[in-house]
Amino acid sequence: MAPYVGILRAAGLAKEPAVGTLTTPPTEFIPYIPPDGFSPDIQTLESKGVRSLPDVVIKTSQGPASIKNGKVKFELEPENCGNVIMAALGTDTLTGSAPAGFLHTFTRLAASQLPTYTWWFDRGAKYAQFVGCMLHKLDIDIKAKEFVMIDSEWTGLRYDDTGITHAPSYSPLHALKFSQAVVTVDGSPVLNYDNLKVSIDNKVMAEHALSGSIYTSKIWSEGMRVVISADLYFEDATQYNKFLAGTVASFNIALTSDEDIPGATPGTKASITIDMPEVIYTAAPLHNAAGVLKIPFAGVVRYNVAGTKTLSIALLNSKSSAY
Repeated sequence: MAPYVGILRAAGLAKEPAVGTLTTPPTEFIPYIPPDGFSPDIQTLESKGVRSLPDVVIKTSQGPASIKNGKVKFELEPENCGNVIMAALGTDTLTGSAPAGFLHTFTRLAASQLPTYTWWFDRGAKYAQFVGCMLHKLDIDIKAKEFVMIDSEWTGLRYDDTGITHAPSYSPLHALKFSQAVVTVDGSPVLNYDNLKVSIDNKVMAEHALSGSIYTSKIWSEGMRVVISADLYFEDATQYNKFLAGTVASFNIALTSDEDIPGATPGTKASITIDMPEVIYTAAPLHNAAGVLKIPFAGVVRYNVAGTKTLSIALLNSKSSAY
């Protein structure tokens, strides 16, 4: 029998109607970049009783199990990222209609429990399912000369071993890339940024309870913190002066596909826009390098009272129902 080859495997996810409810088959398949990082961690309980023997491990039992650090990384396509963004923020306000495309505006759900998902993986000899998965961290990474990447990290409630095979299907659109990005700072487009990353941390926690299972039974988010980092070619001191003065900057990142939305009016392009009204720079080291001067800015995204948000992500694609 030939060994299984990872490139022939598949992964998908489905939103759960209630936290921890196994949901199958996947509603969306993700062309992820291995390794995925999903695996049950099962510890062993060892008896510590003294039994007149030098042998320490005499009696054992299966101990607590957890699903942590489940990582899924993939190239961002307008048709394959909606569920993951929904998992990060929790609210999808849907507007638009056919054939003009559907606009999904994601903002943070004002609750301690975000939506949970069942992840399914074709592992060759196993069809692994991870239930009650809440998105812990999400990075959207835009680098010059590369595809836009999504890197997600999940915490789950339990592993389920009853999975079966499913036939995957994938988005017809190409991945978005660096040349399709327009970065607007303080209302004006700028050309000076590289290695731009937006990171959402939902501080997800999972704990055990006396629930008749070795797996965790409680999961929640302790709050959302968003940070941004970027390299800035030092051609203008405006943003550096904002760092020195401790004043805010607004960031808007628009990514527009060069392909039409499937089924939409010709010329209607898929897009994703990240809006952050208030960024406070937390670091801006300015060193006299031997080469071109760049500042590796870092900033924290602050809640905007007027807009009642820290950030919003707007996705224009063909999906006619909210995520």
